[in-house]
Amino acid sequence: MGNYGAMSKLQKTFVALSWKILEHRILYYHPELFSQKFLDKHSIPDAEYDAMEQKYIRLCKLLKKPNTAQKPIQVDLNRPAVQLALRILESKGAKSKKIRKMRKREFTSVKK
Repeated sequence: MGNYGAMSKLQKTFVALSWKILEHRILYYHPELFSQKFLDKHSIPDAEYDAMEQKYIRLCKLLKKPNTAQKPIQVDLNRPAVQLALRILESKGAKSKKIRKMRKREFTSVKK
């Protein structure tokens, strides 16, 4: 998808929705990384998540993109996209010693 500024409105919606879904998957499948206060503020009802996923699926068809939403749920905390999503969640106020500890391990392993 290259240059974000050159994307159509549908493509921008698709990208934004992809990130939002990933953020909510992290919150749902790894709640131990966040405070209860943060989870209460940023978690959404299952019905709202399902509606986002359905919109994502429709956009996949319209844009002829692979539908990754129906693949088995895997939130591998070591994947670069997940690491970026964790940083986005931190920018929204997530303060977690577990996330910082995980990131410290990540940087230590890169140095070796």
